Amino acid sequence: MPEEPGILTPQPDEPIITQAPSFISSGDVHTCALDLTSENMVSCWGSEATGQSVVPPLAVLNSSGVSSVSSGDSHTCVLFNDGTPFCWGSENALVPDGVRVAVISSGDNHVCGLTTDGTPVCWGSNDAGRATPPEGERFAQISSGDRHTCGLRADGTAACWGDNTYGQMSTTPSGAFTAIASGGDHTCALSMEGNAVCWGSNLSGQRMAPPDEKFHSISSGGAHSCGLRMSDGAPVCWGQWGGAAVPQATRLIQISCGRSYSCGMVGEEMVCQGEAHTCALGSDGTITCWGSNSDGQSTPPANLAGGDQSGTGTTEGDADSGDLDNIPPPPAIPGVPPPEG
Repeated sequence: MPEEPGILTPQPDEPIITQAPSFISSGDVHTCALDLTSENMVSCWGSEATGQSVVPPLAVLNSSGVSSVSSGDSHTCVLFNDGTPFCWGSENALVPDGVRVAVISSGDNHVCGLTTDGTPVCWGSNDAGRATPPEGERFAQISSGDRHTCGLRADGTAACWGDNTYGQMSTTPSGAFTAIASGGDHTCALSMEGNAVCWGSNLSGQRMAPPDEKFHSISSGGAHSCGLRMSDGAPVCWGQWGGAAVPQATRLIQISCGRSYSCGMVGEEMVCQGEAHTCALGSDGTITCWGSNSDGQSTPPANLAGGDQSGTGTTEGDADSGDLDNIPPPPAIPGVPPPEG
């Protein structure tokens, strides 16, 4: 097993990528959001222990614009429209020269992406082989977890590499899937019918996906996973804290699980829910946060999405979650059927 992963360049083959870009991404104790309509396109909040929430002048670094954002354990990465990835925070995530990818996924001290022909490219920590993808493979999707990484081939079959302490590799199920999400020591994927299938660690019940639910998207965190119900877009979570922290909002269009919390898009609004804090983004750009503020997770930047910051987070205690009724239907998402009803 090589100490350093190899860096490959894109090939001229027909693209096979099916992975949608991320507009909101939760890391360990920080979250980043991408607003395609704002001049300040990327905003982050939460822990700044390694600088992961301190957004550099991206427009100065690359004028092509940001297409996606991915938050890792202690770093953040963006993907520019010209295919150039850029990461900050933990030095393990710094991008080697010459890398060009079509999608990007941040894990724990490592990052993986896919070139336009589906070839996996990884860098950062190679502990347990997490940054050494199988040779000769091509994937349509990729997802980086803590010490393992998984990908979906064009035919929907899954492959994982890296740590196998909890069967993250050896128990990878057969069959075809439409989406995949790697978490702390577990991974979940969606079957062709929309059922969640999970493998790896089950110490907190993170493998125990509800068998009768069908989802259109899925995300995995440290010891929990959440899916967006196919029928109405409502979030359903399992594992650590189970459904206790799931907001009552429905019709989310994107969800992102962090180490101990989750964030989702509700129409034009964003809702984050965690062990002890919550954030919501109104359609007018106003951010409201409440609950724990131990790492600043309840204090989003004032210029997020061009709106005013109105965080009310505290170091302890609970607060009113606010009104999340009358949520508008989500905009159409390529490849995702609209909610029923």
